[in-house]
Amino acid sequence: NLVGDAVAAVGLAAYRAFEQPLNTDGTPATKPPGVHLAALSSPSPQVRAAGCAGCHKGSGPGPERIGSGPGPERIAPAASVRAKLVELVKDDNPVVHNAAIDALDEVAPGDPEGFALAFASIFYELQVHACELCGKRRDQKGIAPAQRILSIPKTDQNRPADSFRHRAARALADIG
Repeated sequence: NLVGDAVAAVGLAAYRAFEQPLNTDGTPATKPPGVHLAALSSPSPQVRAAGCAGCHKGSGPGPERIGSGPGPERIAPAASVRAKLVELVKDDNPVVHNAAIDALDEVAPGDPEGFALAFASIFYELQVHACELCGKRRDQKGIAPAQRILSIPKTDQNRPADSFRHRAARALADIG
């Protein structure tokens, strides 16, 4: 219950207490999905971001081992955290929504709802970050948002900064 504490230091300390639990035989223990959900529901942005980062960290590569597979399970099953991660993509705090889209990309790659929310966000950084994640996977759905960002004329007051435009161009090049 301390993971959801309003004080960020308390919530982070409680969440990190679950970082290295060991079974009696010395193997890593399972971190219960409830711990991730408590961190994702915390009122503190730092704890929510840590929960996003922690729900997809594990001892093996790839999303194919999430929720099932041999060996110790150290990450949350996709079904248990996906909905909360999609909700956190809409968060106004950049630390949280960027961590949420990263986690969502690991837990449910190419999730249509989460990426649609990221592409429609008012935050250019989140839009570009989602395009970059699509670029890593060569996912075609990142093309239109990247082109939209790059097509905003210089005379538009809401034109993204050049750093975002450069990142969008690189993501578009990665997609192909």
